[in-house]
Amino acid sequence: MCLNAHLATNPHGDLIAETDSSYVRLAINQTQAGYSVVIAKRHAPEIHLLTPVERDGFFRDVAAVGEVLSELLAPVKLANLMMGFRMPHLHCHVLPQYRSDDPFGPLNPQDGEVRLSEHDWSDRLSAIRSGLLATVPEVQ
Repeated sequence: MCLNAHLATNPHGDLIAETDSSYVRLAINQTQAGYSVVIAKRHAPEIHLLTPVERDGFFRDVAAVGEVLSELLAPVKLANLMMGFRMPHLHCHVLPQYRSDDPFGPLNPQDGEVRLSEHDWSDRLSAIRSGLLATVPEVQ
């Protein structure tokens, strides 16, 4: 994650946007429509190891991704998952939940495999990127 979060494309997805605090990526496995990951720019294994400015920017970006996904895809809830046991670099999975999802079921972003067509992928990436550009002034 530390080495490839900034790349336009990596094995886990594509870069939606870069801010002063984070890299925002669309997960290649769209088990939940809009599933994205916000990755802290500076390596830190825990949220308390970021400076207050970095922490504020990171959570601003998580909130902005949630806002954009809510507007575009109308989930009933967003699960913001910060785990990191396997990858100790601060990141947050933004996992939309829909009416068809079991509200009591476990949350596993990798449960199943959903790959979009090239056209649908491009449309989703562009829509989320446009939404973030309108929401977060620091988006690059």
